[in-house]
Amino acid sequence: MRRIAAFIFVACVTASGCSSYGSEYDAVAYYLRGGSAARSSVIQTCIERRVSEKSRKEAAAALKVSEDRVGVVACNRIISGIASGRITREDYIALYGEQKITPNMENVLLAR
Repeated sequence: MRRIAAFIFVACVTASGCSSYGSEYDAVAYYLRGGSAARSSVIQTCIERRVSEKSRKEAAAALKVSEDRVGVVACNRIISGIASGRITREDYIALYGEQKITPNMENVLLAR
């Protein structure tokens, strides 16, 4: 799971404008809970971000999806996890502040 941390960091951070981890989580979570249009917009922006081929391959292997679908799958799971509250503030800070994937984040990413 550590292999996909870089992919997720690039994809989601640039989508949501994350910079001050705790307060940004609160703002993003609030925005995403506003409805499906907000969620769709953030997911689409996340998907459109470019990542290295190496990161994409590693993430695809970890998530067990094709390289073509890795952005869609990772972004949908992360954004939906934040919106639903399954990804906590602590998970978010660990990922973006420390570039670590918590067990909870791993469960969300692997759709468990």
